[in-house]
Amino acid sequence: MKLSCEESLVSLTKGGSPSLPDDTEILYSQCHGTKSAEIKEQITLDDAFRGFSCTKLITTISVLQCVEKKMIGLDDEVETIMPELKDPEIILPDSSTSFRLERAKNKITVRHLLTHTSGISYDAMHPLLVAWRQSRGEQPLVMSGRTIEAFSLPVLFEPGTSWVYGASLDWAGVLVERLSNMKLATYMEEHVFRPLGLTNTTLHITERPDMRKLLAQMFLRTEEGKLAPIPSPYPEDAQESSGGMGLITTTSDFVKVLTDLLKDNPVLLKAESVTEMFTPQFHQGTSQYEGLIKQEALHKQLTGDDTGSPGVAFGLGGMVIKEDTPNLPAKCLTWNGMPNIGWFVNRESGLGAVYVSQLLPAGDSKSAKLLGEFWRQVWVDHLAGR
Repeated sequence: MKLSCEESLVSLTKGGSPSLPDDTEILYSQCHGTKSAEIKEQITLDDAFRGFSCTKLITTISVLQCVEKKMIGLDDEVETIMPELKDPEIILPDSSTSFRLERAKNKITVRHLLTHTSGISYDAMHPLLVAWRQSRGEQPLVMSGRTIEAFSLPVLFEPGTSWVYGASLDWAGVLVERLSNMKLATYMEEHVFRPLGLTNTTLHITERPDMRKLLAQMFLRTEEGKLAPIPSPYPEDAQESSGGMGLITTTSDFVKVLTDLLKDNPVLLKAESVTEMFTPQFHQGTSQYEGLIKQEALHKQLTGDDTGSPGVAFGLGGMVIKEDTPNLPAKCLTWNGMPNIGWFVNRESGLGAVYVSQLLPAGDSKSAKLLGEFWRQVWVDHLAGR
């Protein structure tokens, strides 16, 4: 497999009949570029990257562990655990005052959080929420590192009636904390990272000073097409654990999470819970589906193609590809991370892959093209028996 790239790491894994770690095979991995603008050291699979929304996969797994332990049910209302989400207000456009607030009738459930159907977006991503912040004399707080304050927001629709990307999984992380009576970072260390042998994965780099030397620099592609080094937009000294964007990990570690989802007998979850992750949670003709398929830019970021998004659904914690695309086949579970990271898992073929960069802005066209090339070549090689 040949890829021309100077700013990414890619890894392809195959899980067999996986009750044993030896049943997992890394079929392909390749690294390009250096760790920083100053240090011309070759990047490796064991160097660390900021995962941003790749965190959401780990949080989904953590919530499902709580469901398996009967600490809460998927369709249980969350307000008894998180009173901050009790009786949410819906923000609606208003010609005279730019917006108005109306009390929601529906309650937010665990399933709503895991499927982005709660109505909770990120404040910087929607003009109504920007206006709401401005009316309070505030700037968007999405990257503040203060989860409760940042995501105590009006919802954009009646919970459970549409789809919007946002802070649902950030709140799901808070849910895990309160159910387990543990800081999310501690819970994940004990129940996700350690069981899989993830040795260089954390939600708080300040608690892992040994990982700083592994951490790759972030870059911004300028209007002139050059790459300029930038600091992370998410604060490294955040005190609260973020279930939506706090993950710092290595490609070697993250692949172990994807591989576990391929196993007949996964380590982290029961097989039926993994099956539920890959199961569409709503279907064509529903208002949730109509909200999801409007996200064509997101579909392009996930698949690397321009075919639109009618053949998709949403599982638990990721998008489900329902129909073959030019780059990904049906039955893939996939999601991404803001600095042009992408991952997928396909249990039918036993294949999973991750494409990693630390490049902004999100949705960078060159990165999307390269990700699509990688995804497509994976399946060309797979179908050819290579």
